[in-house]
Amino acid sequence: MITRIISTTALSLGCVLGLSAQSLSQAQAAVEQRAALDGKKALTLDACFSPRLYPSGLGNVAWRGESENIAFVDYSQKTRDLKNKNALSGTESVLITADSFLSRYGLPYFPALHWINENRFWFQSKSGIQFHDLDAQSGEKGIDIPSGTQALEISSDGRQAAYILDDQLFINSNPFTQDGGQGIVYGQSVHRNEFGIEKGLFWSPKSSLLAFYRMDEIRVTDYPLVDLNQRPAKHEPIPYPMAGDSSHTVKIGIANPATGSIVYVDCQGPYDQYLTNITWSPDEKSLYVFVVNRGQDTCRLEQFNAQTGQSMGTLITQISTRYVEPEHGLEFLPGSNTDFLFFSEYSGYNHLWLYSSKGKSQLDISPVGYLMQVNKGAVKPLTSGNWEVLDFLGFGAKPQQIAFTASKESPLCVDAYAMDWSSKSPNMVRLTQGNAVHSVSASLCNFSKSLFIDVASGINNPRTCSAHSMYWKSASILPTPMLLFESNNPTEEYSMARMEMGQMEHEGNTLYTRTFYPSDFDPSKKYPLVCYLYGGPHAQMIQNRWMGGANLWFHYMAQAGYIVYTVDNRGSSHRGLAFEQATFRNLGTVEMQDQLAVLNLLKSQPYVDSTRCGVHGWSFGGFMTTSLMTREAGAFKVGVAGGPVIDWNYYEIMYTERYMDRPFENPDGYAANSLLNHADKLAGRLLMIHGTLDNVVLWQHSQLFVEQCVKKGVTGLDYFIYPGHEHNVIGPDRAHLYKKVSQYFFEHL
Repeated sequence: MITRIISTTALSLGCVLGLSAQSLSQAQAAVEQRAALDGKKALTLDACFSPRLYPSGLGNVAWRGESENIAFVDYSQKTRDLKNKNALSGTESVLITADSFLSRYGLPYFPALHWINENRFWFQSKSGIQFHDLDAQSGEKGIDIPSGTQALEISSDGRQAAYILDDQLFINSNPFTQDGGQGIVYGQSVHRNEFGIEKGLFWSPKSSLLAFYRMDEIRVTDYPLVDLNQRPAKHEPIPYPMAGDSSHTVKIGIANPATGSIVYVDCQGPYDQYLTNITWSPDEKSLYVFVVNRGQDTCRLEQFNAQTGQSMGTLITQISTRYVEPEHGLEFLPGSNTDFLFFSEYSGYNHLWLYSSKGKSQLDISPVGYLMQVNKGAVKPLTSGNWEVLDFLGFGAKPQQIAFTASKESPLCVDAYAMDWSSKSPNMVRLTQGNAVHSVSASLCNFSKSLFIDVASGINNPRTCSAHSMYWKSASILPTPMLLFESNNPTEEYSMARMEMGQMEHEGNTLYTRTFYPSDFDPSKKYPLVCYLYGGPHAQMIQNRWMGGANLWFHYMAQAGYIVYTVDNRGSSHRGLAFEQATFRNLGTVEMQDQLAVLNLLKSQPYVDSTRCGVHGWSFGGFMTTSLMTREAGAFKVGVAGGPVIDWNYYEIMYTERYMDRPFENPDGYAANSLLNHADKLAGRLLMIHGTLDNVVLWQHSQLFVEQCVKKGVTGLDYFIYPGHEHNVIGPDRAHLYKKVSQYFFEHL
């Protein structure tokens, strides 16, 4: 077979195995060569983006009200019926036959089902809200939802709907506003989705009131996007606040569906402050908001009267020498309208704290330069250590019994834990097992029955879904969780690369790495090297999950004859403030130092061809790729930068000013990390790719870099656009994108 491949393609064995420049077809021949040696199927670039080669799972997994029964759709089976399984007995049955249900309601597939109790749920169809009763196997029409809604939020019982239509707020079909549009945005995500903001409509616990965002973007400069698919091309401007410029103004309104009235909360402060993490008190009498100043170094927790909108005072103020970044709302203790849990990075790591309305606290400035002022009440930490709490899951039978997810075992893992914080020596008990990432969300917890559902993924575990029963007294779990679903290995029939997870020490920090080698890796030979990176805040590329968090493209490139690696540098998530904030006011510099440390270590290995190293990344990864190809010219021979930030002056206020301060406050940092000032240093070959409708990293970034290359006589830059695509190239064109990326490495590396 080897002879036939070489003969058919007229290649030398070295070229087939990817040891010299090649075309897409030649690279595919190398992949097929290795597959033949393994006696398995060969990957293709198209197959790398097929959902069939990724783990399958369950859909619509949910507890049926407060019962011990779980509803789900098994998408790995030929049938798509809605099934039931009892979490204690394991008894399984069919609740709804897919064909009859979907046909009855005119649905192409199961929508999200929202359980009211064990036998009744509601869902959204094209015509609005529908209720379905399992006992009667009958349906009931709910609220009509008009088409074209810009945002929608349904109350927990499914009986009320708040939505935005034609830029106006409606509740149960009744209009509540009249001035929407022309720069006024109601009920949608604000502050460009920073601070954990994902929506703009917030029902109160009993659905008596609705809080909503109102954003005034009139001060914000419109940015000209152009839709090329119309004749003539159509100008479609978007408000885009660049670093240092005027921002938008956000208010929070409270609507009363019963009276038709609206009050606005009295958030004192400058027009461009940030209002985040809206939380209702259980009795609906108060609304709590984290207020962050534009400089993002101060955060105030404010309480407001829900009837009048008047301030009831500042409870807690947190101040950092660098930046604060609240991303979680409050979690009220059961039975209390005043005491709650909150997240804080005061200790240098994200942990859970308790706020009590009684008592008084005095805290010193923390070792990481973090100040917490408690203006009313008292606070104390419930968790501590050099690890992070990621999400709160819920309470047990008592308010002191809490469950949460954390990265305690390793920054690469996520586990669920339980503890009773009322104990003199609270003991955290790990609820999930294995060196893996466990997805246990609050929606999958039924702590009234001491039950929860765990969706887990590990290096050798594509995906499992299991139900757990726990005893709060000892916070232990039953020794044999009930397995609901286990995905097969979707790549079992394919020849795959060899993956290694590793780490190295650099300047007192542990850097985690993930490396893919050809399946027939021979350390006596030399291989070209490709680095895939992101490198920016709020990202973690490497985890102990299936394929280490990578996708099949890494396997393909390795099977084509490359060593492909990734490193999470300083600035990335889940490592504490010192690691994360090391990049403050100088985005791009410290990150490159970490990347170069790993690169140089790899270059020193006898099996790496140090003259043939490439780098690829998108967004912040595109910025990093371009930085390494210019500011560290010669470190890499070839780069592919997608949707790259080129100059932080042209990026959005919220993100940029958090990490870089305003341009006039940090001119040296902006200048040092502006790649327009380094374009003339470009060495090797760089392909830059951008979507023409990118509304995140504006197309202007890469065009300005092209202009600088032209002015400086730099000819090593190649350029490619994806007309009509926004920040990510998605859909059928994604395979084309990675053929383009791969081809560039094959030809020039």
